[in-house]
Amino acid sequence: MSGLAVVGDPASRGDLGAVALEGLRGRLARRGIKVSLASLSYWQQGRSRPERADSLRALRAIEWD
Repeated sequence: MSGLAVVGDPASRGDLGAVALEGLRGRLARRGIKVSLASLSYWQQGRSRPERADSLRALRAIEWD
């Protein structure tokens, strides 16, 4: 799995563990994109959606990873 699964869709979401999310955060950081582990987890769980410009940049990077 290269990134986050569909946000907010538990039926198709493949939950990533903390270790996988930390790896994803590290790959984003190497591209100069800073995002918290909590944000990634919240997006994955559908608890929040990326809205700010930096968050949307991270999401685009995840989708193309």
